[in-house]
Amino acid sequence: MNRRQCKRPGCRSRYDDLGPGKNAAPAGYCSTNCHRLDRAGDVDMRPARASTLKRSGQANPPRAVSPASPEQREVVRLTACIVTGRTKADGWQIDPAHLCPRGMGGCNDPLCVVPLWRPVHRAFDDRKFDLLKWVVFHGLHAQVAHALEHYRGDVVALTERLTSCRWQTTSEGHLLTLDQLEAMV
Repeated sequence: MNRRQCKRPGCRSRYDDLGPGKNAAPAGYCSTNCHRLDRAGDVDMRPARASTLKRSGQANPPRAVSPASPEQREVVRLTACIVTGRTKADGWQIDPAHLCPRGMGGCNDPLCVVPLWRPVHRAFDDRKFDLLKWVVFHGLHAQVAHALEHYRGDVVALTERLTSCRWQTTSEGHLLTLDQLEAMV
């Protein structure tokens, strides 16, 4: 196992290279976020800052949370979770979930969030939940269009965020998940 530096300009992070096909991020990058920023041509030349969070013995250490705007909280207060149908009025914890995370340019606009029950929101943020079918089912086209602006028109990156899967284009131009591609080989 080798320690390598991320190849995105301006990122000084080091990561453990586990070998071909075993890293969580694309080859040469410390994280999926760095890969997306490099692909989009958005070079952040600021030095990487160390986290102020204290490490704990928990499997999932606490994350820094950027609070939602008052307008976003109001939208969530008035609507039900798009997955479970649970509401804040019934005593459930419903959170405003950013379709484009704040760290990647998400904003305070009410169109930037959808209402999710807290366990569903955590699963979505941890990339363990496919939200795309629920967004389509509820016809949240304005929210998707708004998120696409944040992703600078990168439909694949937005699809990866909403489905929690990494996608690759085949030689015929079809989109497949990496699991589907590996099954073909």
